[in-house]
Amino acid sequence: MKNIQYKSSYHSFNLFKSLSMYTSLHSKIPNQKNTLTSISYIFKDLLSMNYKLLLITLFSLFVCLNSNNAQTSLDPELKKQVTESLKANGNTIRFMENKGQIAKKEVLYYFAGKNGSVYIEKNKLVFVANYYKTVKHNFLEDENSLTGQHTFSINFNGANLNSKLNLGDHFRTKYNYFTDLDSTKWVSGVQASKDLTLEDIYKGIDLRLYSTEDGSLEFDWIVKPHADYNQIKLEFEGQDSLIIKPDGSLKIGLRENELQLHIPESYQLTDQGKVLNKLNFVQDGNAISFKPETAIDPFYPLIIDPTLLWGSFMDGNGLNGDGGGAAIFDQYLFAIQLDTLTSILYAAGACNLNIPTNAAPYDANGYRNIITGLNGGSNVNGWVSIVYRINSTGGDLVDLTLYGRTTISNSNPRNEGEAHSLSLSQNRVFIGGYTNDSIPITANAFDNTRNGNDSYLAVFNKALDTLVYATYLGSSGNEGENLGVNSIQALSDSTYVLGFTPAAALPTTTPNYLPDAAAYDITFGGVQDMYLCKFSNLNIMSWGTYIGGTSTETFNDLEVFPDGRITFAGWGAGVLPGE
Repeated sequence: MKNIQYKSSYHSFNLFKSLSMYTSLHSKIPNQKNTLTSISYIFKDLLSMNYKLLLITLFSLFVCLNSNNAQTSLDPELKKQVTESLKANGNTIRFMENKGQIAKKEVLYYFAGKNGSVYIEKNKLVFVANYYKTVKHNFLEDENSLTGQHTFSINFNGANLNSKLNLGDHFRTKYNYFTDLDSTKWVSGVQASKDLTLEDIYKGIDLRLYSTEDGSLEFDWIVKPHADYNQIKLEFEGQDSLIIKPDGSLKIGLRENELQLHIPESYQLTDQGKVLNKLNFVQDGNAISFKPETAIDPFYPLIIDPTLLWGSFMDGNGLNGDGGGAAIFDQYLFAIQLDTLTSILYAAGACNLNIPTNAAPYDANGYRNIITGLNGGSNVNGWVSIVYRINSTGGDLVDLTLYGRTTISNSNPRNEGEAHSLSLSQNRVFIGGYTNDSIPITANAFDNTRNGNDSYLAVFNKALDTLVYATYLGSSGNEGENLGVNSIQALSDSTYVLGFTPAAALPTTTPNYLPDAAAYDITFGGVQDMYLCKFSNLNIMSWGTYIGGTSTETFNDLEVFPDGRITFAGWGAGVLPGE
């Protein structure tokens, strides 16, 4: 699969809040006595309305290896250093005390919400993820219907069941649960803690649970001097599959998607600086531990820095579209961005086969779901632009639209359309790319004439079922596959900045691509130039400018700073004016 990201400001899976990974780097304490080990885990908050499945980031691990004389307490000065080194509590999760409102007495604390729950026991964490389906209504708000749950847990094998629970600060509010006619079953005065620590869950090892400012659940393993991190054994239970892939990552299969745990880097901090030391996952059934490829110096900290991401294929489950038969599906992903308010991931690219949208998880609506002539095949037939959105877990295709005319031709030259860029505003989705075919444009288009291969801009609503605005962009030359709208940034629902590469001088009458005579460069300089412009009210160009010398330049990317300045990137063979 061709997978290219043009936009430097993309919110990737780390940024689309499907998952985040944090590393806390403690300063090295010079002698073994004062060596502290910290292992940090992070979990995405299930409770936020922005999440429909728990996403996990599994830890930064700071350890000092050596001996069996593990300390179970820290001297006051070292304890102060420990406290100061730990991350600040974001106070965004309320850990609810279980005084009997949860029937299972092993549950010490928990937090729960619409989209799932986490239950904290002395030797495990239990996760219950809720799956929803969105039911759309014509005149009422969309309705989310619970379709199922998936429960899995991470067990801490060999953990100390007599570990001491040390509570941190509490929220002021107390909660009462009068949920039964029998008053003896009423529970009152339940406290909500901001953080908690299971002390000596393993010999010389504490487990601290707290939250980050962005609503993530984080927990740190604090491995004291001389404690052995090998005591920590993670046993996964309840997942559909657990596999170490050839690239060394750990794939955790769930009902509607999968998670992947990576160790992108592990190293030791020595007097000579950072020394790489690769560690690998070791699997014994559902139990996971770690094994270094090279010897570890016991006098220096070891950092294991894995991340866990969800992953999902977007291929229609191998089903065939209009062409039928065993057609080969090709989809090109060029642009992604996360809607940070909803945690829905938007993606844009190109597609050569209709994707059936009448069955989960591909039950999606859109402006155009079927285009005749999309017959699949490996670079032998036409393709059109595609834009779609996926829920926060990667388990459901929420909406999808193809962007092209209702029927395309596969004769030579075949019809082609690709979306190379994508940007979100509060209520709209902007995509840009190129096409060699007539595509739907709106009556108020800035440029309603296509000249061979042209760039284009299209604007949809967030549900992708309404084409709000569309226009061609380009010169009398051919703005081909690499010359279309490669980057766009929406500043509001109707204002945006974009860039593309014209292959000839742009019109200056109707439409006028150079409305401001004081622009940086209003003269086409060579075989092809970079070009930037800004629009307001969707179709009114505020300004436009060439950027380039007398040779060949190609535009790639742009970013708009809060103060309105624009930085851009591209390449060329000439010298820019003023350089």
